[in-house]
Amino acid sequence: MTRTRTIVATIAVLGALGAVGGTAFVLSGTYDISALDQHTKPVYPLLQHLAAGEPYRDLLSITDSVNEVVERIKAFKPAIANP
Repeated sequence: MTRTRTIVATIAVLGALGAVGGTAFVLSGTYDISALDQHTKPVYPLLQHLAAGEPYRDLLSITDSVNEVVERIKAFKPAIANP
């Protein structure tokens, strides 16, 4: 029974330390949680890098504009392959 209590206590202490550490990290300002700045800045350059040399590279677009999305969908002309 003592070993089980030790394991449970250790897990509880580590969980509490993780919660305190995570809270301190967010509150320190190192991680920006505001809605004023996007959290996904590296996504587009990563997509561009992965699509380099691929035929769909020019089709990649990231935007928050609903109008831009609608216009891109309207302008898209899919290539139909002949079977």
